[in-house]
This record gives sequence, structure tokens and C-alpha cells, in this order.
Amino acid sequence: MIKNYLIISSLKKEISAEFQTIMPNSVEAYKSFILGYKAYFKGDNLSAIKLFSQSLKIDSNFVYAYFWLSLSFANQGLFDQTEKWCLKVYGKREQLPFELKIWANWIYARYHEKSIYEEIKYAKQLLEINDRIPLTHWTVGSAYYELHQYNNAIPELEKTLEIYKSWNTKPLNSNFYETLIIAYHETGRYKEEKELLKKATEDFPDDLGLFRRQIILSFTEGDSVAANQNINKYISLSKDNSGSDIEITNNLAEIFYSAGILDKAETNYRKALSMQPDNPVRLNNLAYFLIDKDRNPAEGLEIVDKALKLSPDNYLFIDTKGWGLFKSGNYEEALKLLKKSDSLKPIYNHGLDFHLQEVKKAIARQK
Repeated sequence: MIKNYLIISSLKKEISAEFQTIMPNSVEAYKSFILGYKAYFKGDNLSAIKLFSQSLKIDSNFVYAYFWLSLSFANQGLFDQTEKWCLKVYGKREQLPFELKIWANWIYARYHEKSIYEEIKYAKQLLEINDRIPLTHWTVGSAYYELHQYNNAIPELEKTLEIYKSWNTKPLNSNFYETLIIAYHETGRYKEEKELLKKATEDFPDDLGLFRRQIILSFTEGDSVAANQNINKYISLSKDNSGSDIEITNNLAEIFYSAGILDKAETNYRKALSMQPDNPVRLNNLAYFLIDKDRNPAEGLEIVDKALKLSPDNYLFIDTKGWGLFKSGNYEEALKLLKKSDSLKPIYNHGLDFHLQEVKKAIARQK
């Protein structure tokens, strides 16, 4: 036991301070967990799933690995597996230390109850116990971010970065920067956005997500020369990272969409679809754009019907059609579809929730 304790204590130096209270029974289980943790925060969810699973094969009572395994499956969009492991964590909650019990309640709220307000409640309970854990502040901030309540999100996201800075370490990945960068952008705080982008790219050079944000900021500031230069660099960097032409084209569409350059966004969405004409995601991307931006809702409805023939139970596609029907003035049918989408959703979705509320308001006004 002493030997294991000493080895695990040494291994803990390889992970961020907020994870150093974890103490499993098995050294080998912990080694797999650390490798899984590193893969997770690098965005390599397939490796994370394999390594967390391996950790649990060695030590089936290592509940913290269940927790991160559930999150890894969620990042892959495998929500059946996400809920399976979420329920395993929740089922063992009475055996857990007090703080981990609250995290078990949090993950249950996120992936089983699908209630973002319950998520916030549990994350705030964790802050009351210990407000020096950056991941907890980020959890609260990112929940407010999902709700588009940026003014509530920003202080928590800023606190996250302040704690990492006080530890003389950078955040676990670029997402901790990017979420705050977007929140600054959405609230018109472009000076702070630019300063944070500079710091973020120092810590995570050649990060594609940060490159996208730089392009969007340049367009917003009216510097199309810098934006176009960065687009060329972004395309080159994407190819260096094995990005396919279809992925690059779709990402460019999303960049132009976010920057409000709608003609170029539409051109790239159509180009992406022409490259994969039977891909339901490409169909839905163009359909949603045409509907949401009032470019051509009627065409958008025709296109999303093609996506639904290929994937009839996809809640996002159903949401797109419901939103299109709303834009076309068919409120009752829109409400039926949006309620169906809501019943199928694997996790809280702010866009869907917004659409539902808008349709309900429109029907109430009619009555």
C-alpha cells in the first residue's frame, strides 16, 4: 500500500493540480487514467475511451474513470454510451466522497435529466466548497455560455484563467480560451478579445479553433486583408493537420456565417454539399442556413426533407424543419416537430429551446 501510494503520488505530477486529489487502489489503473486524461484534453476521444476503459478493467471501483469515460463518449456523439456510464457513476454516488457525489449529480443532470439549470446548481455547490478549482468555474461559465448568457459566463471563465495563471500553468486545452473569446465577441468586447487571442495563440500556436476566431475578429473589425491572409494560412494549416477538402470547405462556411458574410457562407455550404450530395449533415447545414438567415426558407425545407429521409430520427434535422415551418407561418406543425425534436435531444440545446419558445409565443399572440 505504501509503495502504491508513493508511485501514484509521483504520477500525479503529470496531471493538472485539480485532478491531484484522486487516489485509486491500482497503480496500473492510474497510469491508464493519466494517459486517458491527456488524450481527452488533446481532443483524442477515441484514445481516451480506450484508456479509461482499460483503467476500469484493472480497477472496476475507480469511479472517476467512469465519469471521464462518459464525457469522452459524449464528445464522440455516442450518447447511448454516454448515458450508460453516466448512470453507473450516479449509481455509485453514495460510495463517493462528498465533492465527487456532487459531480455525480452534475453529470446525471447533464446527460440524463438534460437540465442545464440543474447543472449550474450543482456546479455552484462545488464552488461553495472550493472556489480555487478552475474546472469548476469553467463548468459554471460554460453552462451560462450555452444559455447565451454571456455576461454571467464571462466572470466565471475569467476566473478559470486567473487560477491557471496563479499556478504558473496554461489551461488544459485551447477551449478554455476559445469559450471566453467568443463570449467577449458576442458582447462587443473586441479589445479584450484581441488581447486574449494573442495570449491564447502563444500558449496554443497553430490551433485551428483560435485561427478561426482570429479570422472572424478581423472581418468584424473591417480588416479584410488580414482576414483573407489568415484564411490562406488556415487552409494551409488544416491541410497540414490532414483536414480534407470537404471539412475545410464546411469550416470556411461556418467562419463566414459567424462573421456575417452570408454570400460567402452560402457559397461554401453549397460547395460542401456538392462534394457530398447524399450526406445528411451537409444537407442540414445548408438547409438551416437558408432558413435561419431567411435566405430561402422554402428551399431550405425541401433540402432538410432530403436529410430526414436519410436520417428520420435526427433531432437536429427535425429542429431545422420545425424552424423552417415556423418561418413559413405554419406554427402548429412547427410546434409538433419542435416538441418531437425536444423529446429526442440527447443533451440541452439552446437553439432548439429558443425555437420552441419563439413558436409558443407566436401561437399565443395568434390566440
